[in-house]
Amino acid sequence: MNAPTNIKSALEALGYELSDSGAYWQANAAYRGGDSPTSLQIYKDSGVWIDYVERTSFSPFDELVRLSLSTNDSAEVSNFIKTHHISLSAGSPSLVGLSPTDIRDDEKIFPESCLDGLSKDYSIYNEKGISNKTLINFQCGLISKGDMADRFVFPIFNKSGKIHGLSGRDITGRKKAKWKHLGSKTKWCYPYYTNPRSDFFPTQEAINRANSVILVESIGDMLSLHERGYKNVLVTFGLSISPSLICLLSSLNIDRIIISLNNDSKSGENRGHDASIVNFFRLLYYFDYENITICLPCNNKNDFGEMDSTDFSDWAKRLDHLCENQEEQIKYILKYFDENLKRKLKNRKSVIAKYQELKDFFE
Repeated sequence: MNAPTNIKSALEALGYELSDSGAYWQANAAYRGGDSPTSLQIYKDSGVWIDYVERTSFSPFDELVRLSLSTNDSAEVSNFIKTHHISLSAGSPSLVGLSPTDIRDDEKIFPESCLDGLSKDYSIYNEKGISNKTLINFQCGLISKGDMADRFVFPIFNKSGKIHGLSGRDITGRKKAKWKHLGSKTKWCYPYYTNPRSDFFPTQEAINRANSVILVESIGDMLSLHERGYKNVLVTFGLSISPSLICLLSSLNIDRIIISLNNDSKSGENRGHDASIVNFFRLLYYFDYENITICLPCNNKNDFGEMDSTDFSDWAKRLDHLCENQEEQIKYILKYFDENLKRKLKNRKSVIAKYQELKDFFE
């Protein structure tokens, strides 16, 4: 049986803040950038864990290590586990009474027939300046019944070309949630993968041509950028870059990652701006600082959907300036983090570590 101290030291090395709850720890979901201290339940004797926010099934410790390291390299995972003197055995009592079927890394797959009911009524996006020519590439449409009733739905494809998620935008303006997601969005790399039968991979081709990726919060932002000719875009579906997305970025031969989350400058707290800085430090574990740029929507616009031709022209000029003057932005990031985020994020050890490392380098 594993010594809990070994598992504890491994978890802390991965950036988890643990609170003792008897047979298990509660912790933040550091692997997906989560802050809530009670999201995860991790058993002390085995490392078996569950994410109650994402509603995952019980999973083995090595899967948490893989997600936390953002790697698909089994040798890297194994080496980390051995370094911390942890022994895993799927058939042992250390699995706290869970059967092998309880511990799995599967995902829900939706049948292609779920797209049969999509109506090609693009009016909701046409009114926002998005053309049919852009929309037709994403096999999207309006659904009138079921879990996604009265939503404009986009299918999310995985690497195998299977539909492992659906993302739907409310068209009525009356639903509590503007967007509804079915599937595990932390596993999505949208719209990098498409239906393989389409023989059309616009995002992959655009990323290869541009040698860069633009990261945005929502599908709406992505569509607006596509409409303006920027097709090297991936969607984060929120303020945090998921481990799956980081894995994909790490596998691409690109020179630049452009973080372009929403610019909530009109709010009391600019959450998109602050999250962009946190994501910048998270990405430093995988990329050099020269290859990461933060360029939010400009001219006091919240997102790319609000921007017109002049705004896009100004944004492109600002992006060029930031890329050419990277150290200028780094100094701003360090100063802003020190004055506004350092104390608030004191428990995010992995973020603080990269901040301190970069600060020491520039001093």
